[in-house]
Amino acid sequence: MTTTLTDARRGARDRYVHDVLSVQEGLRLDRFGDLATGVGALHLARRPNGWTTAALRGDQLPYRYLLAIQGFRLARFIDLGWASRDVVYEQALFHEPPTRGREEIHVLTVDGASGRLLAYASMLGAADAPATPHTAPDRSPFPCEEAHGVRVLADAPVTGTFTTDEAWEVKRLTRHPGVTGRTDQIRLVFEVVLGLYSAMDRLTPRPRVLVGDVEPKVALRHLTLTSPRVVLVEGTEPKLPGDSLIHPAYEVRGQVLPFVAEVPGPRRMAGLLDRLERVATGTDVLAALRELGTWTSCRLERKR
Repeated sequence: MTTTLTDARRGARDRYVHDVLSVQEGLRLDRFGDLATGVGALHLARRPNGWTTAALRGDQLPYRYLLAIQGFRLARFIDLGWASRDVVYEQALFHEPPTRGREEIHVLTVDGASGRLLAYASMLGAADAPATPHTAPDRSPFPCEEAHGVRVLADAPVTGTFTTDEAWEVKRLTRHPGVTGRTDQIRLVFEVVLGLYSAMDRLTPRPRVLVGDVEPKVALRHLTLTSPRVVLVEGTEPKLPGDSLIHPAYEVRGQVLPFVAEVPGPRRMAGLLDRLERVATGTDVLAALRELGTWTSCRLERKR
């Protein structure tokens, strides 16, 4: 009898998740470019191929757009196996739960013809209000610090003390699996990366560091192409509670390391944005990537 109930529950779970994915696949962000223009986006780029990329604060987005974004995040993490299907079913989720108590900046690329969301990333601010020195023992940890059980800001590769409102966590960099072709895939990722850094260039106070976690053989390359100095913290054992939506993200992947990365200052940021633009729009993407890597010359450090 127990096996039958378990099988029935598993079938109901799989049907529910399938329906969630079907709903998310059908969502469209029509007139996204007009919205981004009207609210004064932190970054806005319209391309001849119809792609529009914008960076917007959470309070600049209508609720329906936030739901679509959170649904896209959930769908992509289900696709990757990083979201728990059991938690999705048991909590009747159809989108990722919204962030509470922190400012969040959303960077998304949308295809103007179809309204489909093609790529996405976010920046999550600190929870401290007012901001506190990054060395303060009672400062609020970032989500990646909680998962890894470390305080990566202690290893920040910058001189002097800064406050927690000058640090941001980069999260959820992902793209739609329906985008094929290596060149388009690279362009999409760097459209979003360009949006992230362009937004940073307009924030007050200016960000000093980024935190997060990466797989050394995957997303680390994006960091070393854009940051002049990155510190990886080794030896952690990241884990989230079993009732956390994304606890499988630390179970199905290989090595995942927390990092803290220096954000370029104003003068160097201008050069970085110019070179990211070339990757996103140039005729030879690989050549533009090589030029970017040579120019950045990232200093990569590892600590325990």
